[in-house]
Amino acid sequence: MLKTKFSKPSLCQKYLPSDVWLWLQKKTKFGTSLIDCVKSAVENPDSSVGLYAPDPDCYDTFPEIFWPVISEYHKVDVANLQSLHDFGEPNSMPEFEPKYSDSIVSTRIRVGRTIEGFPMAPKLTREKREELKNLILEAFRNLTDDFIGDYHDLMEMSQEDKENLIKSHYLFADSDDRFLKSAGGYNDW
Repeated sequence: MLKTKFSKPSLCQKYLPSDVWLWLQKKTKFGTSLIDCVKSAVENPDSSVGLYAPDPDCYDTFPEIFWPVISEYHKVDVANLQSLHDFGEPNSMPEFEPKYSDSIVSTRIRVGRTIEGFPMAPKLTREKREELKNLILEAFRNLTDDFIGDYHDLMEMSQEDKENLIKSHYLFADSDDRFLKSAGGYNDW
């Protein structure tokens, strides 16, 4: 393991395999390489993790690094982890018990990471980002009753509106995260 001036190596550095050179020729169907995944760790050696998946195929293309990092960071057994992609029919979702009604102030949906056929933010081109936005807007138009809400486009929103939404906990305040920025998380915005 490479020695740095920082007291503790990132999880990315800890689990980067010794045969990394063999990995450099691997790419996902979206064109993501190992270099794309570790870019934030390289630019920010003080990062505690430093590993980002620019597209969903990274987990299967580079499991030798993603699985142990995820396991250690989240304290889960990735080999036996099952991801649930279908939460059922909205009409058959149970109602929250009345005792919880005062506890739930808002809910947020981060959709950019989980749309089949699209990479995540670091690999999204401006054109693909617009295509994804239009798909999401179409889905939102079909929501009814309690699922209806407001859509706020970050590109068209004033700084004051952004700050108010952050203060109200409706918008994540992560646009100044240098680690995510290094990983390409803010490309095109």
